[in-house]
Amino acid sequence: MTASRRWAVVAAALLLALAGMVALLLVRGGGSSASGRVAATSSAAPSSASTSSATSSSARPPATPEVVFIGDSWTVGSGATGSHGFAPLAAEGLSWDYHLLGIGGSGYLMPGGGGPYMGRVGEAVALHPDLIVVAGSLNDSRADLGRLYEATANTLMRLREEAAETTAILVVGAPNSPWTTPSVIERINQDIAAAADAAGVTFVDPVKENWTDPADPAIWADELHPNDVGHQRVADALAPLMQEALDRDRDR
Repeated sequence: MTASRRWAVVAAALLLALAGMVALLLVRGGGSSASGRVAATSSAAPSSASTSSATSSSARPPATPEVVFIGDSWTVGSGATGSHGFAPLAAEGLSWDYHLLGIGGSGYLMPGGGGPYMGRVGEAVALHPDLIVVAGSLNDSRADLGRLYEATANTLMRLREEAAETTAILVVGAPNSPWTTPSVIERINQDIAAAADAAGVTFVDPVKENWTDPADPAIWADELHPNDVGHQRVADALAPLMQEALDRDRDR
């Protein structure tokens, strides 16, 4: 075999060996994948699968805010088409992700179908949201109101203690409805406001803000629950307060 022939054979062998090494590296490098958090319901657009992993973190869009709602049948969405009530409407209006921890018939005192609000504190905190909204509750009008302040204060204090410092908390009082007695709702909201103040969290009174007019038949599905129009009115009033609460927490 001539010298030139031997060098050709050696070169071909080297090329084959190099190709094998490249293939092995590609197989080993292609097995890893990145996993993302998926919220219960998200209004944020999914990221493209073709996005390069080499994109710098400074070029990525900011994380979508996430809110958890603790509440009663209004939070569940009773009265709204498809139970799509004020809570998801408010979150979607802000393009936020959200989780609903609503139980019909419940409140700070009333258990409803699954226990009072206190029982959902741990679940809400474990989701690590940017904001927790605690809404209601009309149902406590059927309980011993002499125990309402203590129950509410205990719930909100535990929520503030267990939630991350970066988690904002917004407490929404009981709203007016055709079924409720205005003086009773006023008493409930006074206790909730005092408890929120003791816990160091923000409180808003939907009665004083006139979110729901009991005398307006256009917004009620029944004597206790708003219809689609009523839920949208509550969402329109709540959404800017949610944004304010988040911005205020970020500015601390």
